[in-house]
Amino acid sequence: MNELLTLLRDFELDDRDSVEAAVWFHDAVYDTHANDNEARSAELAGTALREMNVGNIEVVQAMINATATHDSRGLTRDGLLFLDSDLAILGAPPERYRAYADAIRAEYSWVPEPQFAAGRAAILRRLLERPSVYQTGEMRARFEGQARENVARELAQLQSRAPSNRSA
Repeated sequence: MNELLTLLRDFELDDRDSVEAAVWFHDAVYDTHANDNEARSAELAGTALREMNVGNIEVVQAMINATATHDSRGLTRDGLLFLDSDLAILGAPPERYRAYADAIRAEYSWVPEPQFAAGRAAILRRLLERPSVYQTGEMRARFEGQARENVARELAQLQSRAPSNRSA
C-alpha cells in the first residue's frame, strides 16, 4: 500500500483524496479462498467513508471494484492511474518481481501446484495479450517494458513446470 501511495505522489490527480482512499481500502478484505474480495472491500470503504462523511464514495467504490478485472470502463484519469499503480509491481526490477511472485504462491499455498500454475498462467497470458499492460501513457513509459519481461519470464517458468502431455 505504501508503495502505491508513494508512486501516486508523482502524478497530478484531480481527486487525490478519493484515489488515496481507494488505495487504503482496495485490499481491506483479502481472502485467497474467496472471489468477492474487491466487492467486499468496496462495501467496507463505502461504510467507513459514510461514517466519516468523507470522500466521493461512489468514485472510490468504482476504483476498488475495477481492480477485480482491471476493466477501466467508466473510470476517470485518476481511476486509470489508480489501476495502473495497482499493477506497478509487474514493472519492478526482476528480483523484486520474483519476491512478489513468490509471495503470491505462498498466499495460495493451499492450491495444488498444477491448478495454481494453470490459473496463474492464464492471468499472465491475459496480461501479455493486452495491447498494453498499463492504461496511461505515464505508466506505460515507466513500467511497460519491464512488466512484459517479468510476466513473460514467470509464464515461461510456470509452463516449464507443467506436466508433460506426452504419454509414457
